Amino acid sequence: VKRTHLEQQATIDYCTEDGLGPDAATAASKDYEPTAGSLVFEPGVESLTVTVPIIDDDQQTNDKNFLVKLSNPRTLPEMPCRVSANGQATVLILNDDFAGGFQWSADEYRARSETGEVKL
Repeated sequence: VKRTHLEQQATIDYCTEDGLGPDAATAASKDYEPTAGSLVFEPGVESLTVTVPIIDDDQQTNDKNFLVKLSNPRTLPEMPCRVSANGQATVLILNDDFAGGFQWSADEYRARSETGEVKL
């Protein structure tokens, strides 16, 4: 999470939320650990990290997504502040649990026209 105006202490809250859309299908506690908290930026600190544990379930599924949202920005001393337009991040969990895949053994194949066929 990045911020501007580094002169004073600032705090922002964050939380995870299940994804939306036909391919989302995530569920807190099943695909990721629900996470919420506050980041406290001391004066001069520009960025801090939010860590969300991902659960490896060893099941073959589609890629899934979830959201991490920012809210309730505040400063000390109290000054106006806001969450910018991109105060929500989408995290895509890529499925790496599959039994194998298929691919061509070469990127390119050549055939002579007189052979009448090509074997791939």
